[in-house]
Order: sequence, then C-alpha cells, then structure tokens
Amino acid sequence: MNFPSWIGYHVFYEGIEKTWRWTAKETELYDHWGMNEPSNKCGDELCVAIKYDIRQNWISLGCNQKLHCIC
Repeated sequence: MNFPSWIGYHVFYEGIEKTWRWTAKETELYDHWGMNEPSNKCGDELCVAIKYDIRQNWISLGCNQKLHCIC
C-alpha cells in the first residue's frame, strides 16, 4: 500500500510567526521531509503526513484531507 497517513505534526501559529510542532506542542528536533517539502503549494498545506514507500518521507498536505492517522 502506498497511501499517506497523518503523523500529528502541523503548523502552529504564535502571533504572526509560524513553526512546525507536534500536536502535543513539542517543537521538532528531527524531521524527515521529502524532496521539495514542505511544499505548501496552495498556501494551505499546514499538516504533515508520512508516505508509505521505500523512503517513508514526510509530505505537507491540506489539513482537511481524510487520511488514516498514526498515534
């Protein structure tokens, strides 16, 4: 299967500044972004999913997409 799943990582706004954080509000010390990611192609890709392929890279997607999630 090659479908993405949410990993609980998203953009968090503090005033006008944005940072990537886990749902539990920890800041990230590790990342595994895919090439050219986070892409934010339409300005609304504020959540992160993992792709199930050989690399298992992270991708940015719009938060309203219905995907499985990993807790």
